[in-house]
Amino acid sequence: MGGQAEALARPIRELVAIIGVGELDGVEDEAAFLWNVLFDPREIFDLRDTLALSPAQITHRLVSAFRGALLGWATARLTEPAPR
Repeated sequence: MGGQAEALARPIRELVAIIGVGELDGVEDEAAFLWNVLFDPREIFDLRDTLALSPAQITHRLVSAFRGALLGWATARLTEPAPR
């Protein structure tokens, strides 16, 4: 496990527990994938430069979006039809 993966392991595990999706196999790995999608540094710079958001606004919005994305991802897994 690399530095970023190690640093994210506990917060992701805690969020998974908070939103109640810990029973899904592999959900922590999927959460790490979503984190990487949302927290691309180039996109964060664009939020700052193009939308003129403050660091606090960026943090609040991205963390909220991450929580929502993980909940949506888990809900989709629980409600998708079984493979044929």
